[in-house]
Amino acid sequence: LTEHVLRTAAADWTALCERTGRDLTISVNVPAEVLTVPEMVERVRRIVDAAGLPCDMLTIEVTEDRLSLDAAAALETLTRLRVMGFGLSIDDFGTGHSSLERLHRVPFTELKVDRQFIRGIATDPWARTIVAQSIALGRELELTTVAEGIEDASTWDWLAAAGADLAQGFHVARPAAIGTLETWSDGWEAPRSPGVIRVTA
Repeated sequence: LTEHVLRTAAADWTALCERTGRDLTISVNVPAEVLTVPEMVERVRRIVDAAGLPCDMLTIEVTEDRLSLDAAAALETLTRLRVMGFGLSIDDFGTGHSSLERLHRVPFTELKVDRQFIRGIATDPWARTIVAQSIALGRELELTTVAEGIEDASTWDWLAAAGADLAQGFHVARPAAIGTLETWSDGWEAPRSPGVIRVTA
């Protein structure tokens, strides 16, 4: 199933780049269990090579709390993928065990702040502090920070001011068929905000 998702994503990337004339990046969630398969790195490389997808245009997202299943094998796979040039994202940051230990051991390039903290920004000072510190940590470690679960303009503005790099959530777009991406992209007008923030759909 994971290979099918990767092949589909790579094919969609090729088609969208051709139709839009843009250099797009793409992210795919990969179950931690798959990272323990010894030949997984070669399988991923074959898929992207067949599609003409450069390694640095694909980010592999891994949910943090599943990495403990077979940490040694997963670490080896992730390290080999990073050496090849793939981006690595730690998804749902802050919800699993030993978050900082994961950041220390795994060569991640991206940190995704979990939506449960993002949704609490408006009313929960603890959530605001956690999100702000997570963004600051990502900056210090030279990681791209992604805020997921943005559902309104006020949350967008707060995160932009806090320095988030990428935005994801219903305020940007709801899940949709690949064929609607061009129309959405042409019609998207990012609200004015005090910082620089891009969108990921």
